Amino acid sequence: MEQIELDNLLYQILYGIYYFTHNKISYKCVPNTLQDKYEAGLIYQDVIRDIRYEEMLTWEQAQRISQINGTWTVKDEAGMKDLEKMVENTKLQLYINHTNPQSVQQLKKKLKKIQTGIARSNVTKHKLYHATKEAHAENVRREYLIAVSIRDKFDNKLYNIDSFWDCDNTIIQSASENASDIAMNKIRKIARTEPWRSMWIAQKGECIGKPSVEWTEHQRILCSFSKMYDNVYESTECPPDEVIEDDDILDGWFIKQRKDRDEAKKEKSTDHNFGTHKGKGNQEMFIMANNKQDVQSIISNNDATGKNIIQTRKQIVENAKGEKVDDINMPDVQRDLQLQAVQNMREKIKGR
Repeated sequence: MEQIELDNLLYQILYGIYYFTHNKISYKCVPNTLQDKYEAGLIYQDVIRDIRYEEMLTWEQAQRISQINGTWTVKDEAGMKDLEKMVENTKLQLYINHTNPQSVQQLKKKLKKIQTGIARSNVTKHKLYHATKEAHAENVRREYLIAVSIRDKFDNKLYNIDSFWDCDNTIIQSASENASDIAMNKIRKIARTEPWRSMWIAQKGECIGKPSVEWTEHQRILCSFSKMYDNVYESTECPPDEVIEDDDILDGWFIKQRKDRDEAKKEKSTDHNFGTHKGKGNQEMFIMANNKQDVQSIISNNDATGKNIIQTRKQIVENAKGEKVDDINMPDVQRDLQLQAVQNMREKIKGR
């Protein structure tokens, strides 16, 4: 039964046309042309610039209001980013522990809770978005794309850019309500299974039957996932089928691959920056940083001890509140001097 459902969804995506009835009359919606999409963009800009909507909030203003009344603060934004990092880390752990069913079950529950938290946070963050000029412009843009896609039973186009402003909103609403919203996990499954997989391998994007600029959103997503699975299967470290068939675990595999690449780049950068001095036990090396990204990269090249020294020195300087702090008074320098004194004493005793 599930395979039949997937097949139906596949052919629905490939066909790109859907039918609906309004006031007992049949209509269909065809994929938008490149011209449709361009004109929709123009309409969006017209609404944004229209002086009739000057009194409406902008999204930037709405965000400031949310900050002032405490609905969505900088702290909340940072918290959501932390949740997104937790999603990534949990998916990574899913991949690392994918051979342990009990761990996978626990991590899946944890992941679902985090994703629920992100969804709730997004609702809170965008609580005022519906009242903004951008939201109104986006609604008009979306309605235009639906309007110009409607055809009657004789395949006649009902509206164009000139007649759109006088269109029947109820027919657009009917068309919108009948449009299919296919879940992302369903499209991913279609992309990696038959019969689509064979179609894709044989012709790639050509099996859609039209240029990529004219693909529907579902067609674009399907082809993107298909390319993604190509990369997985062609990888020299291709994961087993049970990993590929689980979206969350496969995401974890991608995260692991990315982290490995980043680590290799960091190692290469370290070799370039330190050259023959790397691993020689030098006390300190100074590298010029051109921006904040360089600063973080240089700091990351330190080991745990080095990072701890940096943090301690930073704290001491901040506590000094602008007063001069001599290098010799730094805890790590004092510690090194004490160790050197002990070593000198030992050498004197040996020399007697």
